[in-house]
Amino acid sequence: MRASELSILMRKLTKLTPSQRLRVVAGLTATERKATTAIESGAGHRGCPRCHGAHVVKNGMAGGLQRFKCRKCAKTFDALTGTPPAHLHLRGKWIGQAEAMRGGLGRSPRHRGGKAAKRGTSKNRCPC
Repeated sequence: MRASELSILMRKLTKLTPSQRLRVVAGLTATERKATTAIESGAGHRGCPRCHGAHVVKNGMAGGLQRFKCRKCAKTFDALTGTPPAHLHLRGKWIGQAEAMRGGLGRSPRHRGGKAAKRGTSKNRCPC
């Protein structure tokens, strides 16, 4: 979403009634909960990623994800530990992004136009 679109949305949010605001919050929370559930259900119950010990116990919650503690090495981890999205933020957007990638909806290349010299491209790379 562009900054101008966000500012318009923010202005419109101030005009919502209290019950409408609660519905918006519930919708946003449900989206993030859906992403968290998908992450945790896909990972299943696994052993320790560090020592591969099988004896792990639940150890609270962090960032909306269940934490586990290994009884062998005493390290803590969650369903994302050791995975590519482990350090990503904005978990609520992951479901939409995954669906877009699965459906083949990628970003289209930007059409810049103009001469190669004006874009900083050498004539050897782009004979114009």
